[in-house]
Amino acid sequence: MTTEILKPDQRHPAFVPTVATTAIYNRLKRAEYGEIVALAELSQLAQTSIDGLRGYLDSARKKACDEDGVVFDSVRGVGLKRLTEEEKAAKQQRRRAHIARQAKSGLKELRTVDYARLSSTAKVRHNVETAILATHVAVEAPKNVGRIETASQNNLDALTVAETMRLFRSE
Repeated sequence: MTTEILKPDQRHPAFVPTVATTAIYNRLKRAEYGEIVALAELSQLAQTSIDGLRGYLDSARKKACDEDGVVFDSVRGVGLKRLTEEEKAAKQQRRRAHIARQAKSGLKELRTVDYARLSSTAKVRHNVETAILATHVAVEAPKNVGRIETASQNNLDALTVAETMRLFRSE
């Protein structure tokens, strides 16, 4: 297989899903809220072992989310559960906690850098990454999450990024 190297002004060709991905996607988009689609069924649709499903499942789940607004969560060793609207919102709290742990871990690693030994370009990159990760950690502080919750309770429409950022200007 040859790897085509694209010039900077060229676009990658559009993603074309495999037959297995398409079969899984067609099943997932028809799932009812709360329904668990068994791994055995998905394996049969893809005509592969359960161990060989991962890539097909990832692509099909992404397509179902992007094109149909259908979101699933894994039920370990069982299958995929279609989430209700409430569950979709709640799932993001777990994701946010994971991202916060990753941001703290990234800051710890950045603290180990011998800043004096970095080139000018690397110092800029270090500063940018430190600022972004530190901002994320700061926003995740319970006090600041409380500010966002209070603002959300006062206005049940989604807060814009600008409105959220204004909540932190008073410090």
